Amino acid sequence: MSPGWIDASLFRDFQAEGTAAHRLCTMEDGWVERFGHDILISFKRVLVRERLIQELKEWADGIPFKFERIFARFVPRKSEQREPPRLICGNPTENLQAIATERRLKFGIDFGAGFSVGLFPDQRENHSFVRHLAPKRLLNCFAYTCSFSVSAAYVGVLTRHQTVDYAADIGYPGPGAIAPRRPYYNQFPNVSGITLENSDAISNYHALQLSLEHRFSHACYGMPSPSSA
Repeated sequence: MSPGWIDASLFRDFQAEGTAAHRLCTMEDGWVERFGHDILISFKRVLVRERLIQELKEWADGIPFKFERIFARFVPRKSEQREPPRLICGNPTENLQAIATERRLKFGIDFGAGFSVGLFPDQRENHSFVRHLAPKRLLNCFAYTCSFSVSAAYVGVLTRHQTVDYAADIGYPGPGAIAPRRPYYNQFPNVSGITLENSDAISNYHALQLSLEHRFSHACYGMPSPSSA
């Protein structure tokens, strides 16, 4: 069995914290995730899928862990080729919707809704961070097809001692040639311009950047990105 499988100690840690949605194994071209008593195998090659199925049974016997169903999904290169997971082991009459817990918080899982089943186990720490913040309002932009995303960013720049040039000999308004109307014309009649440099300027910039991305079929997508400063 490959070394990519979690050991019994880590599995017990997940159990103790009330987490039944997590990754079991990672290898080249494939990985295995647990959602309650259901297993999801993601693969890029059929040989990898068969290997993961065999090693899953060996790993489960050694933990021990009893799973009920195995789902598998092919991971294509193009998003439009993605399909929902297929049941390859287990009772086909059971509901494709299930419940999985993450640190005792329940999440709905749906193996028939799309390529994604409704929960990304690798986002466990981000979920805990949001729970710790306990926001009164939360925008949930999850999409089963992984085709919709919203991002926000703050951009700010503060610059001190910025150099600024001043024109010290701008001519006064009036008729005739401009040179005689310059303030320092009498002292420096042959000088065409006098510039003063100062380094006491401050630049302060704040902006909110929003990005909304929606992926359509045939590799087409739209991404408006407004900014407010």
